[in-house]
Amino acid sequence: MRPGLALWLGSFVLVGCVSQEDVRKPFQEHLVVTGRVLGFAIDAQTEALETKLAVVEADPRLEPRLGSPAEIRKRIENVKKEQQAITAELKALKERYALEGGH
Repeated sequence: MRPGLALWLGSFVLVGCVSQEDVRKPFQEHLVVTGRVLGFAIDAQTEALETKLAVVEADPRLEPRLGSPAEIRKRIENVKKEQQAITAELKALKERYALEGGH
């Protein structure tokens, strides 16, 4: 038997052995972990920007180095918008690849 034909027949047989849930469950788990990691990263970014804002407001001499309060507030707002967009994307993916039993 030719190697290409054996590979094709093997993949044909395997297709029937894997259910959607077999594929979706690990994907759902991956989405949960990804969401948590992104959440921690965004929280850390927001906290760092809020700290930077507090430092600049406490000592305006640092503004040339750290940025103006208005610039920092704008960055905080952008991070919050991105957080909302990421949350919506993760929710859409979870719904799109939902498990049959709603697990």
